[in-house]
Amino acid sequence: MWGALFAGGLGTAAGWYVWRQACRFGPSAPCRSPLFHRAAVSLLCGILFAIVRMQDGRGITEQLPTLLLIVFCLLVSLTDVLFRRIPNAVLLAALPVLSGLRWLEHSDVWLSSLLAGGFGLLLFGTISALRPDAVGMGDAKLAGVLAAAVGWRTFVGGLTVGCALALAAGVLMLFGGRAGRGASLPFAPFLCAGVLAVYVLS
Repeated sequence: MWGALFAGGLGTAAGWYVWRQACRFGPSAPCRSPLFHRAAVSLLCGILFAIVRMQDGRGITEQLPTLLLIVFCLLVSLTDVLFRRIPNAVLLAALPVLSGLRWLEHSDVWLSSLLAGGFGLLLFGTISALRPDAVGMGDAKLAGVLAAAVGWRTFVGGLTVGCALALAAGVLMLFGGRAGRGASLPFAPFLCAGVLAVYVLS
């Protein structure tokens, strides 16, 4: 109980910090949102940290890869929502950290991790080349990082969940009159949500 509360508090602080960092990658106007938005992001991060902490009996240091994955996903999701971009600097910093932590935990997965990253990059890179209006190269690079960090099975499962979430959101917005047929949605939040859901629950 106390461990979950501590993790939740830590996550809430991390979520507030992530919001501030996300605002560094674009114009200031989108970041002048109501305090409620920033508080909601912080609370979401805190809840996710608490869920991970309660999931098993491991210490918080052993759960560090999962917590860092949450922070990374939250950051790229925010930059995609606020500015429709996924910063290369964040991706380049996250790739060795997230992959390296996974290799330390499972020393025999480095090759499959590299292949998974290549698979994610190639899959989304091909889609981006064919339909640049639907998928950007930022999404392709994000897919590569996520696949390398969680492995190809978790990535494929997360991709399936993420696509289902994006489809549901698109349908709701279309029938709710909040978007036209040609409108697009930032895909990073859905991909990250799907990957995190499969990774945390598996």
